[in-house]
Amino acid sequence: MQITILIFLLCLFIFLVPKNYLKVYMCVCLFFLVASMFFLWPDNSFDLYRYYYLLDKYKQLSFLQVLGVEPFKLGASYPDLTVQHYVATYKVYSVFTWFISKIGLYQFLGAITCFIVYGLMFLRIKNMSGTLSAHRMTIISAVIFTLFTFDYIHLSLIRQCIAYILFGYALYTELVERKNKMQCFVIYILLCFVHATGVMLLGFRLLIVLYKKIGKFPILVGILGIYAIVPYIQNILERYNVYFLQVFLSKIVYYLTERGNIATQHASYKAICLYLLYCFIILYFRKYARQAVRYKDYTMFILFVLAFCIPASRQQDIFERFQIIFPVLMLPVIMELLEEFFGKNIFTIKMKKGYFQAYMGLCLLALGIGITVSAFAVNCHKSYRSAQPYFSFHNFMDNGDMSLSFIWSDS
Repeated sequence: MQITILIFLLCLFIFLVPKNYLKVYMCVCLFFLVASMFFLWPDNSFDLYRYYYLLDKYKQLSFLQVLGVEPFKLGASYPDLTVQHYVATYKVYSVFTWFISKIGLYQFLGAITCFIVYGLMFLRIKNMSGTLSAHRMTIISAVIFTLFTFDYIHLSLIRQCIAYILFGYALYTELVERKNKMQCFVIYILLCFVHATGVMLLGFRLLIVLYKKIGKFPILVGILGIYAIVPYIQNILERYNVYFLQVFLSKIVYYLTERGNIATQHASYKAICLYLLYCFIILYFRKYARQAVRYKDYTMFILFVLAFCIPASRQQDIFERFQIIFPVLMLPVIMELLEEFFGKNIFTIKMKKGYFQAYMGLCLLALGIGITVSAFAVNCHKSYRSAQPYFSFHNFMDNGDMSLSFIWSDS
């Protein structure tokens, strides 16, 4: 209930803030969100619990061991083997985590992740509001969209959140602003060593190059059938011992087979509605927006990701977690459309027969408001409600100590 009330109040009070102070207000929002994450101490049903516990293992390593320069061996327990796997495969995340473990305040891991995620989304709103000379309601709507559609509890997925948000932010810089292309590709590659899905996102980015040569339809059809060929690609890579890609593909196969057969695996209606909304927005944007040409490659990337999510609907882990990347990807598109709606065009146009664009734009705006509010309501009922006990200051004071016993045994 605490996080629900916080987000609701932040969205309510923003209407009282003058335009000149909206940037300051976003900083206030960021402060409260980060502070809430700092005092979250979950149980072992959250991935965040696992990441906190692994910090205790990272603390035992030296910097050279984390880099893989010096060998080490922790033990045979699950967390020991996990850290050894992370150090071998995800070195960028391991170095980041190692520094936090040495500080000794483990809650910094969740708090810094929260700062990166919401900080970059608010920074994008700030930068675009200056570039567009945005209407006050455009900025307010963008902030509310961010707070309502990003499930705060998804911050428990530390590595995925960092990889998705940094990738989405860099992608806009490269494809739309046309800046720092080399630096952005360096970021894309480094994110492959934060989480395996960084490889997938880099693959989608490289498809943009292919899209310019052969068009979008062959690629979209290929993406829709990708799950059928992943096991065969994995078998080919095993022959050539391409270790890193093997790890990535084996994880995909694992989610599609063993975890895909779990009876409770199903796509939520909330995620389905959000994906459909994003698809409608992108199609409308590509057809009618003033900036459609400038965003051509960027919006095609989003369509590629949405196409990938369609066959993933039978696998909850993959389907649900891709919600993380869409708020940062959709923010620029939504702000561009909102500026057209709230600025000069849609609301000043005299509706008349045959003016399809205006009617469709208003219907899309109404649909977007409905789905966004509904998505937040579902989060309030499920995610935020289930996490309520762990935002308690009393729970934090009683349990926020790594010296206490854990579910995982070292034996």
